[in-house]
Amino acid sequence: MKNKIGIYLDLKKVGNWDWQSFLNGDVGMSGTDGQSLLLVNDLSEFYDVYLFSNTDIKEYKGIRATKVTDAEDAAALARQLELKVLILNDHSDEATIKAINKLEELKQPFILWDHNGPTASFETILAGTHSLKRIVCVSKAQANWHRHRRFFSKVTYIYNGQDYPLKNIKEKKSAHNIGYLGAVSESKGFHWVAKAWPQIKQAFPDATLTVIGSIKTHNKNSQTGEFGIAIPEFEDKYIKPYLGNTLDEINKNGVNFTGHISPNEMPSYMDKLDLGVVNPNMDGSNETFCVSAIDFQANGVPVIGASAGGLTETVNNGKTGILINDSNKLADAVIKLLNDKEKLLFLSRNGNNWVRQNFSRAGICERWRNLIEDVIDDKENEGVNFNLSDISVKLLAKEAIRIKNKFTRLK
Repeated sequence: MKNKIGIYLDLKKVGNWDWQSFLNGDVGMSGTDGQSLLLVNDLSEFYDVYLFSNTDIKEYKGIRATKVTDAEDAAALARQLELKVLILNDHSDEATIKAINKLEELKQPFILWDHNGPTASFETILAGTHSLKRIVCVSKAQANWHRHRRFFSKVTYIYNGQDYPLKNIKEKKSAHNIGYLGAVSESKGFHWVAKAWPQIKQAFPDATLTVIGSIKTHNKNSQTGEFGIAIPEFEDKYIKPYLGNTLDEINKNGVNFTGHISPNEMPSYMDKLDLGVVNPNMDGSNETFCVSAIDFQANGVPVIGASAGGLTETVNNGKTGILINDSNKLADAVIKLLNDKEKLLFLSRNGNNWVRQNFSRAGICERWRNLIEDVIDDKENEGVNFNLSDISVKLLAKEAIRIKNKFTRLK
């Protein structure tokens, strides 16, 4: 008999979808939501999976879908159903806190899957919750951000993953077609792309910029400005000054916004691109993983992004893309790489194999299964080690704090 496990997902921002359309690649959604649903589907082959959500979901191939009011409601049902473990996404909000308190009250073992945090304000509750067995980050870099926190002994990491077909990369004709993939926002660094565009366009008058996605990629209910691309303030501050005051000006400036599209629509755009840009933020909001980076690389499109956070793991710097240390130097990096056709081709040919070897769904699912079995068997977390290549002043300072706190608790 299969072990019973549960997963709670807040899917109110996703919009209309169904399992078959999603798995066929006909439904576009954020990387976090897409990865969550893929995990539910993958684990259903090995466990009796209960999917709790605050929206109506039909059952699919043995996945037991149940509508609940919120995560706290899911926690109560998990205990009632005697689930071995509940997987809960951390949204760093009051609803998450209530769910954690309920799970602790009921002594229901759970795993906190954290794509972007945890925030410092959650340190006390996470450190003191005995029913919390693991905090799963999506990259080693993200895990190490929390090395000095009191909950670090519960932290581990498992990459996101996606399957892509084998792709034979051929040399393209000389062109300067650039792509950006993701939400059009400051948190994803698109303001740096907008600022860099006039300089890139001056260097290559024939250059094009294809922007795949919009602010609605992460929330279908987001309000947008007159272009329907980003929130009104962002459009006024970054789109109009750097890309054009009207849609006609934007198009004449070589920029095309596709809007929110599905995975199946993506290859037709990818095949025309010479280079992809992912989050260039060195400060502020860094990527914890960046599904957009593996999308580009798997399609043979080299990427340029910030040398920060999860991008240092999803991009093989110098072999599948280029990571920069200064967001203001984005235009320089793009121009330099587009002028080096030999290097561009080298990076293009390495991307597909890199992604297939490191981020396949089978590999990701195996790591989740091992983690879940360890939790069910009540095994201690192995922890996150760091290598010489990971070392920085910040990391060493956090490690010093962790060791100091450990010995303080032992006294």
